[in-house]
Amino acid sequence: MRICCGQNPSPLSIYPNPADDAITVRGMEPGTVYHVVDILGQVVRTLLPDTPELKFSLMDLPPGVYTLVSPQHRTQFIRR
Repeated sequence: MRICCGQNPSPLSIYPNPADDAITVRGMEPGTVYHVVDILGQVVRTLLPDTPELKFSLMDLPPGVYTLVSPQHRTQFIRR
């Protein structure tokens, strides 16, 4: 008996990284909730994309290291 799985999610691509004012994320799963988490583990933004590619502003975030988190992904980016 084999119990499986689903497909491996495609990797997220975040650019530019590091970024000054905005980033573009490719490879997102529409309808999936993504959280931007700071170095202290605090959720600083929640995203719900309706397309596989999303561009969003970082102007309200202080410089630092952030992680974009979903049930299938965990990818870091830097805000300069």
